[in-house]
Amino acid sequence: MEKIALLVALFVISVHALSSVRGYIRKSHKFLLYSVYLLSGLGIALESYWLLVISVFFTLFTMGRFLSFLKKTATRDFLTGAFTRHFLYKEWLPKMRKAGPSDQAITLVMVDIDGFKKFNDTYGHLAGDERLKEVASVLRSSVRKNDIVVRYGGDEFLLILNTDEEDAKKVMKRIEEKLRKRDITISYGLKRWIPSEVLESALKLADSRMYGMKQSKKIRNK
Repeated sequence: MEKIALLVALFVISVHALSSVRGYIRKSHKFLLYSVYLLSGLGIALESYWLLVISVFFTLFTMGRFLSFLKKTATRDFLTGAFTRHFLYKEWLPKMRKAGPSDQAITLVMVDIDGFKKFNDTYGHLAGDERLKEVASVLRSSVRKNDIVVRYGGDEFLLILNTDEEDAKKVMKRIEEKLRKRDITISYGLKRWIPSEVLESALKLADSRMYGMKQSKKIRNK
């Protein structure tokens, strides 16, 4: 009886753990979940302690994959593939702080898609999503591997470029040209930043400069 009780307990633990995350596991990993159910059921039917032990290991493995998936969704924007603000503040910034004082040239660029709200209202949210993905794709393909593209919010992106402002301006000109060929224009603001400075203050200034560019365009187009 003790052996059966142990087998049932292991089965309940396995099923309960996986049932709690069942709706979140990707289709490619669901075979692991069903394997646990099968092994657990066989373990009880055959009174096999080892089958139950194997099913528990499968449970732990599947949970590990699930946690890895959660981490990825927390750091990557599902729609655009750009990094998230969570990644910016919880991973990238602490890493920069930990690295200590540095004179490394870093330029922050706040980017906003011109006329996005009107485009979204005119053509619908699905078309708006496609435009966001298109812009993000151009941004990501136009910077170096050690640079970072963050979806900061809505149609606003943040570029973290490991270079000075002059070189960053050249990067932005290339991005503007690529997007213009797709009938997309952007406004942006740049600010040099070093890790010893308050990030929020630098972002606020870059955002203000981006807004200034946007306003100047509206004045010219009147």
